[in-house]
Amino acid sequence: MIKPFLFQAIYGEYVLSRPLDGVNKFRGAGELIQYTPEHGDTTGTNIYGYEVTVVEGKVVKRGGNNSSIPNNGYVLSIHGSDWLMENALMGAEVDIKDGRVLITIPK
Repeated sequence: MIKPFLFQAIYGEYVLSRPLDGVNKFRGAGELIQYTPEHGDTTGTNIYGYEVTVVEGKVVKRGGNNSSIPNNGYVLSIHGSDWLMENALMGAEVDIKDGRVLITIPK
């Protein structure tokens, strides 16, 4: 309960955070995974999740599964949660620090 408050206090009132559950691995139930170009051309995920594509630190595509992974960015994929759908709006800034995904919502 304290960590989300600390992130908001440090980064500002429009920053949301959630733990990252892994990088370039199989996305299991309830997990948020980052897929980088090292994983391959696509995420290889099933229809039961939600994905956003991030290029140069900004959300450029929302929704879908088995998303193409850009050479100059990555894809965040989540299962069993609406967190990305509700918070990773088009143009939102995304950063990953200390194992947490930080989303700054456009004002």
